[in-house]
Amino acid sequence: MHDCDIIVAVRNLDGTIDSRYIQPLNDFLYKHPSPEIVKRLRGEELFDLLANDLGIVRVECEKLKLNYIKPGQRKDVRPEVMILLGRLAEALIVRRCNQDAKKNRVWASYARRGNQVSSLDNYIAIGTGFASTKNNILYKTKYSPNDTQRDIIWVKKDEPMKELSMGTKRNGGYPVGLQIKVSRNKDSVFNNLSNKTYAVPVVYFDLNRDFTKVAEKLRQETLLFAENNWKIGEDLICGRDVDPELHDNLLQFLPLIELLLKGKIELADLLEEIPEFDTAIKSRFIETTGIGLQLHQQKKQQIEILTLPI
Repeated sequence: MHDCDIIVAVRNLDGTIDSRYIQPLNDFLYKHPSPEIVKRLRGEELFDLLANDLGIVRVECEKLKLNYIKPGQRKDVRPEVMILLGRLAEALIVRRCNQDAKKNRVWASYARRGNQVSSLDNYIAIGTGFASTKNNILYKTKYSPNDTQRDIIWVKKDEPMKELSMGTKRNGGYPVGLQIKVSRNKDSVFNNLSNKTYAVPVVYFDLNRDFTKVAEKLRQETLLFAENNWKIGEDLICGRDVDPELHDNLLQFLPLIELLLKGKIELADLLEEIPEFDTAIKSRFIETTGIGLQLHQQKKQQIEILTLPI
C-alpha cells in the first residue's frame, strides 16, 4: 500500500496532468503558492478586479498597462503590494455582498457592530474608492477616494442617496461602513491602528495569521480599547474568521501582485491562456466592463486537488 501526498495540479482538457504545474497542497495554501498555478486559477479574476472595479488598467499601444507604480520602479514594493491587496479585499467583499444575500447580511451586520435589522436585503454594498462606483450613474455621488474612514458603505437599492445607518437614538443614527486592512506585518498594522482613530469597525486580514497578537498588543499598549470601548470581533474584526475563502484569495493574489509590481510579469500574462487575447484587448476591454465574465468562459485548463502516490 502506497503512502499518498495531496497536491494541487493543473489538468488539461484532455484529462492529462501538466507536470509543469504541481505543488504540495500545504505549500499552496499556507506557504508560497506557485505563481504559475495561481495565474491559471485566479489570473482572469485578478485582471477583472483591477480593470473593472479598481479601474487601474489602461490600454497603451495595444498593450495592457497598470496605473500604479511603474513596474520595477522601486526595489522594495512590499508597501504598495499591501495597499493594492487592501483595495482588492474591498472589491472582493463588495462583489460577494452583491452576489450573495447571506454574505451581504453578514458584512453589513459587522458594519453595524453586530446590530442586525430586517431590512439589510434592501441595501447594496459599494466601494467608496472604486472606479466602478465613480462610473455608475446611481452611485457616483458616493465616490470618495480620499475617505480615510469608510472603504465600504451600504446604500439603499431604491434610494441610492440613503445610506445604511446605526439607526438608534443613542448614537444619532450615523452612517455605517467598514475600514479594510491587509498585511503580513503585525508591527505595521499595530502602528497604523494605534496612531489613528477609526469611527467605523476595522477588518484586518492577517496574511501571517497574527490577528490575536495585534489585538492583544493594542489592548495592552494603547488607549483605543479603554477610551473608545473597542471590542474584539465588533470594532476590530478578523477578516479570516468572517470569510476564510476571501482570505485565501488574497494569499493567492499576493505572489502575482508582487511579480506585477516588480516588473517580472505583465498584465497580459494573467490572460496568457486566452487564445482570443488580442480581440479581448481591442474590443471587449475598450467597449465593455464585462470582460471578466466573457474571458472566464474561455478557460483551457482547470485546477484540480489530487491525491497521488508519493
